[in-house]
Order: sequence, then C-alpha cells, then structure tokens
Amino acid sequence: MVAVFGNALLATSKILSGIFGNSLAVLGDGMDSSGDVLISIMTVIAARIALQPPDTDHPYGHARADTVGSKVLAFVVFFLGAQLSLTAVQNFVSGNLPALPAVWTLGVVGFSILGKILLSLYLGFVSKKTGSFMLEANARNMASDVVISGVVLTGTALAVFTGWSWLDPLTAFLVGFWVMRTGWGIFKETSLEVMDGLEDTHLYKEVFECAEKSPGIFNPHKTRIRKFGPHYLIDMDVEVDPTLTVAQAHDLATNLEKALKTAIPEVMDVMIHVEPKGRGEHGESFGLKTSSIT
Repeated sequence: MVAVFGNALLATSKILSGIFGNSLAVLGDGMDSSGDVLISIMTVIAARIALQPPDTDHPYGHARADTVGSKVLAFVVFFLGAQLSLTAVQNFVSGNLPALPAVWTLGVVGFSILGKILLSLYLGFVSKKTGSFMLEANARNMASDVVISGVVLTGTALAVFTGWSWLDPLTAFLVGFWVMRTGWGIFKETSLEVMDGLEDTHLYKEVFECAEKSPGIFNPHKTRIRKFGPHYLIDMDVEVDPTLTVAQAHDLATNLEKALKTAIPEVMDVMIHVEPKGRGEHGESFGLKTSSIT
C-alpha cells in the first residue's frame, strides 16, 4: 500500500504540473506514474491471491497469480509507453508544438525522482524478502522511472533555458520508448516461467550435488526444475539397488527429497521416480542428467 499511495501522490503532482506547466514530457511522466498506481494495486491483489492455500481447482496452489499479474503489468507498461510516444510523434507531424514549460515544473520532477528512488529501494527490499517476481518487476519499473524522470528533467530544463519548444515532445517520445522497453523486458522474463523455463540453471548443479551425496542414490537423470511463483518444483529419475524392497527404495527417495528442500529452501515439491540400477528407461529426450551440467 506504500507504493500505491506514493505513486498516487507523484502521479497527481506530475499530471497537474504537465497540464498547467505546458509540458508534454512531464504530463507523460505523470501518466507513467498513474500506470504505476494501477500496477501497485495489481501487485497487492496478486500477492493476496498467491498466498491462498491449494484447493480442488488449483491443487498446486495459487503462486502463479504472481506471474499472471506480471504479464498484465507488462502489457499495461508497454501500452502507456506506446501511447505517449504516439502522442509526441503526432505533435511533431502536425507541427502543434506546445508553449515552453514553466520553470517550476523542474522542481516537481526533482521531487518525483527522490520519491521514485525511495519507492524502488523499498519494493526491492520487500521482493527479496518474499521472493515475489511481481514485486521485483514493480521495483525495476520504479528504477526505470528514475531514469525516465531524469530524462524528463534534463529535456524540460533544456527547453526552458534554450527556448527550443520541440525538445519537450522529443523528450516525451524518448520517455515513451523507454517505458515500452521496460514492458517488453518484463513480458520476456515472465514468459520463461510460463513456458516452464528456468533462468537460474545453477540450481541443476545443486540438485545433482545433493543426489550424489545421498547414500544409495545413483545416476540422477530426466531432471526438470520449474519455477512456480517464488517456489520451485523438481521432477527427477534416480536409480537404486534392484535388490531393495519398495519400502527401502522409498526411504532413499524420501531422504533425497529432504536433502533437496534443505539445500534449496525455495523448493516446494519434489517428485522422484525410482528405477533399478542399470535397467532404467533412458529413451525420453527431455530432462537433464549429471553430464548435461558443466
């Protein structure tokens, strides 16, 4: 809620400054902050949904609400940037250049930069504590807003002190392009999780190290790791002594599962398929084995 109220204050101040101070760039910066208000509200809603326990419709839980929210966030951010850039281009083409921005708008933008820095640091801290990708994406969006406001401050100052009114819509276009770039980055990263990809492939090395240290476990293979919100799901095949009883093989798999959850606290669930040593099925062309990791 801190981000919601903080962004609402910054958005209102910049939109009013842009309107009454004759600055399309500052107005665009305010529009971007308005989008941040919506994004912050979405973040709160997605976080509450993600914390709900599993049910019959969602047996794995609701952690992917965070990912879905990040997807929506990406589209909102990209749309705001595209709209701002389009407006700036239309002003250039039509020759409808605005009057020079008022000097006092520089103070408003400066205040906005300070506010965005504090909000970005706060959300970054909370995202690391909770493991929420959406909070992390929101923090990065705030950090990019600092850059955006810096560009707006520079462009507006140059327009004010040089008298070149065309600098204001040019600055607005650059701000819009940067916002679109941020939205695309968020969309690209969340797509990896939706497609069950994994950015941190070092986790595979940790999984295989745990398997190698587990007594009675041989040849871990067909290993797959999926990110599920702030958690990870692991599927893997291992081989054990074929003379063991079902209960003994089950105990070995359980010990490996406990070791993995201890080594990687973010692991939510582990599914281990046990095969007799030397007679495992290796025909499937999916998953990783120890030799796949260098």
